[in-house]
Amino acid sequence: MKKIIIPIAAVVCAAIAAVIVIVMVNSAQSRRVVQEDTETVAESVESTPETTTAQATTEETTTEETTAPEDNIVNIAYLGIDKQENRSDVMMVLSINITKNKIKVISLLRDTKAYYRDMPVDTKLGYAYKWGGNELALEVINDNFKTDLEYYIDMWFKDVADIVDALGGVDIELTEAEAEEVNNLTSSKAKVTAGWGTLTGSQAVAYARIRRIDGEFYRSHRQHNVIRQLFEKLKAMPKSEYPAFITRLMGDMETNVTLEMLYSFTELDMETLTLDCYTIPDPDYETDVVGDWDPVDLSLLDEDDPWLDNPTWLWMYDLDAAAERLHSIIYEYD
Repeated sequence: MKKIIIPIAAVVCAAIAAVIVIVMVNSAQSRRVVQEDTETVAESVESTPETTTAQATTEETTTEETTAPEDNIVNIAYLGIDKQENRSDVMMVLSINITKNKIKVISLLRDTKAYYRDMPVDTKLGYAYKWGGNELALEVINDNFKTDLEYYIDMWFKDVADIVDALGGVDIELTEAEAEEVNNLTSSKAKVTAGWGTLTGSQAVAYARIRRIDGEFYRSHRQHNVIRQLFEKLKAMPKSEYPAFITRLMGDMETNVTLEMLYSFTELDMETLTLDCYTIPDPDYETDVVGDWDPVDLSLLDEDDPWLDNPTWLWMYDLDAAAERLHSIIYEYD
């Protein structure tokens, strides 16, 4: 699939990609799946001998006594690529619980100090894509967060602002500082003010990229605000508008998600589908998180090592504990 390169950090992120995939399948494939299932059931009824009442009762009892199956969960890595540095500026785990009709978006901060198998020093999580593309990004996420991710969605957005505008903008509550930053970051003559308002595409992109006033954690929360708004807009979109919108966005997406997996998404109910967003690290949970410049001992590196910055800014925290929280979010255990 052709990738269109654009100079902008990923903003809409995993929720957009997930919902696009889901609505695509629901609108284009659900009838086919239902038809195939109906034909299979019909063939089964015609070829299966009659079952006695006693047999049916026994089968029902056996079913009731059987332990309930585990939730059907699909986990996908989402990578939002920053062209300027050719690294994954946004890294998320997109978890789709088909059984419980839920989507969870877990942001992994790009500046997390991460272990690399073939590097003599630990460095930014976000460098993995630059050095080894999607394969290395999956490897580094799996090694550091004890996951077994196999699938990815990789996007360089052609024009995020246009996508937001196509959905009628997003309703966001701005602080005074955020409103000032949005106005500073956009060239539009229309200015925003503090309080609730509908942001245009360019304003929403500016809002989601704000970091200077309060830092990376709050930027992640702002991205989640935009994601939630776009998620609700997509859910409300008439099905007749799905094809054009999907075509507009899918051209910028690279993924190894299989057709079989897409078929499994047809079980989701778009009307009741829910979305929850999380960030790792989150100071409320990763209470040991420390952000600092981390100097590198250059004697550990060869001249041809792909080192970019020294020192480099990193978030440092207990990755084992963070991995445990990531698993508890996905699989819903205490």
